[in-house]
Amino acid sequence: MGTELNQDEKVKAFRRFFDKSYPKIKAFSLKLLKVEEDAEDITQDIFLKFWEKPELWYGKTEIDNLLFIIARNAIFNFIKHKSIFDNGLVELSDETVNIPLSDWISPEDELQAEEIRLLINMTIERLPEKRREVFLMHKNEGLSAAQIAEKLNISVRTAEHHIYRAMAELKKVLLSIIFLFFV
Repeated sequence: MGTELNQDEKVKAFRRFFDKSYPKIKAFSLKLLKVEEDAEDITQDIFLKFWEKPELWYGKTEIDNLLFIIARNAIFNFIKHKSIFDNGLVELSDETVNIPLSDWISPEDELQAEEIRLLINMTIERLPEKRREVFLMHKNEGLSAAQIAEKLNISVRTAEHHIYRAMAELKKVLLSIIFLFFV
C-alpha cells in the first residue's frame, strides 16, 4: 500500500474492518480463555497492531484466516507468559489426556500438534474441579460412569452429566482447532 491512503480514509476503512471482525475475534478469544478481561485485552491488542499496519487489512476482502491465526498466536503467547504457569497453579502435561494426535496430524508438523495438545489440556484444566476429576477418571483410567459414581459417592446420572459436559466443552475447542488448522 502506498501513501495514497489519507488519515480520514484510513479511519473509515478501519472502522468497517473493525466492526466486521472484532466481535468474531473477541468471541474466539473468550471461548479459549474463559476470562472476559483477558479476551478483551488480547482482541484490542490485535486490532491495535492491525491499525498500525494497514497493509495487512486495507483492500483485503478475505482475511479471517489471518485474523484467527494471529488471535491464536496471541492467546498462546499470553498463556505462556501468564504467571499462573510459572507459579505452578496450573500444571499441563502430556498425561492430562491421551489423544493420539499423530492419527490426524502429520509428524512433520510438531508445532501444530503441540498447540493442539495445549488447547485440549487448557480446556480440561479449566473445567470445574469435579467435572475435570470425573472426566479424567473416565478417559485416563477407563472407568465407567457407574464405577466413577461409586468411587466418588455421587449418582451415576451426575457422573454421566459431568462426562457429557466435559466432552461438549472439548468438542467446541476441537471445532475451533479444525477451523484454524485445517480449513
